[in-house]
Amino acid sequence: PGMKVLAVGGSIRVESGFLAKHGMDVTGIDFIPKTIELARKYAKLVGANANFVCCDFLKFEEKGFKGTFDFIFDQGCFHHIPIQDRKKYVEKVASLLKREGIFFMRSFSDRMIPSPTNDGPIRISSDDIYNTFYSYFITEHLYLFNNLPLPNPTSYKPQIFWSYLGRKR
Repeated sequence: PGMKVLAVGGSIRVESGFLAKHGMDVTGIDFIPKTIELARKYAKLVGANANFVCCDFLKFEEKGFKGTFDFIFDQGCFHHIPIQDRKKYVEKVASLLKREGIFFMRSFSDRMIPSPTNDGPIRISSDDIYNTFYSYFITEHLYLFNNLPLPNPTSYKPQIFWSYLGRKR
């Protein structure tokens, strides 16, 4: 309780509501207005007091935010960041996180099947994660897990995600 938390990405509703209900000061951010609208409705439904901001994560300060967070979690943002912007992304996370703060991320894995239209989120390798975050974070854990399956014309294939936990250097 009392920790300042930043939730980044499209799955901010449930996690943000849970953390806010348990006494954390939660700000959720996503660039899609509908996601923010749904997050606000969910927070109200469960009686959680959380703040939600609609903007591009890489431009968060343009919304007037100042300060740092104890914990940042990315629920589906990093795998949408183009390779050329990854350094900017990790620098943004590090600048918003207190020293020894915790960063948690769930990201699509390169072991997952590509999207049928090949326009879905980027598939991320363990090397992508280590190479991007190593300079700023001590890796506490990195592991694969199966999420809900995706429909496929012939069968259901699991969504394979990375779970990453790092502590800011």
